[in-house]
Amino acid sequence: AGISGVAPTDPNQPPQETTEVPTSGPAPLPPQQEFAQGEERESDGENVISSASPTALLTTGSGYTGTIAYCCTFTVPWVVTMSSATATFDGLGRMTEIVDLLDQKFISDGTSIVDYGNDGLIAWGRWTGNVTGQAEIDGMNAINETYDGNKGLHFVVGMPTPSLPTSGVATYSLLGATRPTYADGSQAPGSFNGSLSVDFGTSVATINANFTVTMPDRTYGMTGSTSTSSAAFSISPSVTGCASSCSASIEGFFAGATAERAGVGYHIDDFAANKDVLGAAAFTKQ
Repeated sequence: AGISGVAPTDPNQPPQETTEVPTSGPAPLPPQQEFAQGEERESDGENVISSASPTALLTTGSGYTGTIAYCCTFTVPWVVTMSSATATFDGLGRMTEIVDLLDQKFISDGTSIVDYGNDGLIAWGRWTGNVTGQAEIDGMNAINETYDGNKGLHFVVGMPTPSLPTSGVATYSLLGATRPTYADGSQAPGSFNGSLSVDFGTSVATINANFTVTMPDRTYGMTGSTSTSSAAFSISPSVTGCASSCSASIEGFFAGATAERAGVGYHIDDFAANKDVLGAAAFTKQ
């Protein structure tokens, strides 16, 4: 006890007694701090550009499909899907303009684009500030809206799947979503969660949606199903959580070469409570 030894460099020699006191070696490295996606923020507090940290982003070009949920130039909230559209993206991968072959168009002044993401296959976000353009509802009508932080135009956009898979069952989990808003901006934005399950058949795909929209004063549930033979689909879901009764619409599409992503825009009309909810979401195939 109390005697120190040192091993010589020659492995055939025994340890030699030494007056040197052993040391414990270098101090251990501090544990590496882990960050969750939700903690990654831009300087203005918004989420980073993508939850998937892509090597490429959707960029300006043609051939896009986009679903837009907005209000209220025509006095009613509306969800519209634009096909064969040209979309413009800024340097951060945020869509700032979309125009389709019918000359429907939505243009953001770019002053504030929030709740956004872009993973290279699908992009989503909410425009606040001034939004202009025109849309084909009861004729081609001009749009000129100014949205505050409690409102907004919600979008999801991507390259539509050219041919759906013809077999297999898939679950689509939430990739990202805009914070749902009341059309009148009477309360702060809420939150969205949900999933899609899809049975890809030989000729049609059967889609089941299960969404939860949580607003500051109430929570809505949406469930519904539909079938489609193309990338685009529409669902008329049943809704829970309404003051009395509700109607709702979900417009969406599959994106990516093999339907790796899905995007939806939605509108809930809680007419007894005089409330309209709008939002958009993107999903990824598991």
